Amino acid sequence: MTDWTHPRIANPAHAIHDTDDIAAEARAAYTRRRDSYPDLVKAGRIAADDARTDLDAWRAIAKDWNWIAFGEGDPASPGTLADRIAALDIAIGRWLDMVAENGGQWTDAEDRQGLALCAMRWWAERERPSCSHASHIRDTAAIAHTWRRENGHPTRGAILAARHQPEQPERRAAA
Repeated sequence: MTDWTHPRIANPAHAIHDTDDIAAEARAAYTRRRDSYPDLVKAGRIAADDARTDLDAWRAIAKDWNWIAFGEGDPASPGTLADRIAALDIAIGRWLDMVAENGGQWTDAEDRQGLALCAMRWWAERERPSCSHASHIRDTAAIAHTWRRENGHPTRGAILAARHQPEQPERRAAA
């Protein structure tokens, strides 16, 4: 996607600050593709090689944002950047087509999805070695993850997972 003039794409990083939302959309996008591509390949709607390339790119995108948001796993390899950007461009194009088919209207969920896709693409562009931006979201994430690790703190993902665990009732000693 080279045309960054569309109002939905112009500056998505200011529209969505929540890396949790971006990571959730990256995971959801990967899962949607993993679940639907086999049927689309069988139906001849997508070539097997294209499906595999796109799925691999989305696996890397989801892996990257899981690391950025939650500090778990490793970031995506820089060698996957071109494929990640291509996959995001395709996804944004599909999203814009969906909006156009709906007369330019979108639901709140579709809006969050579009913002997350655009934010992922915006940040991916800033990963390019030729990019003149001095700081990247990965830099901030790396500092936070290193600090947690060096100071014996759990990952942010482990902290969030613990918050969502049902509380165990206290056991009383027999009298």
